[in-house]
Amino acid sequence: MAAIVLPAIVATAGVGVLAAVLLGTHRAIQPVLILLALGSYFASGGFVPVSGLPPLARAVNTWWPPSYVFEWANPLLHGFTSRPSAAVVAAAVVAAALAVILAAVATQRANRRKVTHGQ
Repeated sequence: MAAIVLPAIVATAGVGVLAAVLLGTHRAIQPVLILLALGSYFASGGFVPVSGLPPLARAVNTWWPPSYVFEWANPLLHGFTSRPSAAVVAAAVVAAALAVILAAVATQRANRRKVTHGQ
């Protein structure tokens, strides 16, 4: 489980940092992002498998990354398999690395911008 979930958590954190950097006034949109993240959990198969979701949610889940994490983790959680495939672990690790790299680059660029204080 950790081989899938830990890289997914790192990837999600990287996406969060990237969103905060790109949206300079992220405090104003933060509640909306939190609600979208919660909705994403339910719509991605957090409680119900993707195959049991309504047609619109299934259509969105073909390209929505969190749904793949749940689809990969559910067989492990329910004991249908004992270990994830190497391709699944590699995909999760690559997603985590990409998210962290993009977040780091965006943060470095944001820190180099000249900031003028005052009105």
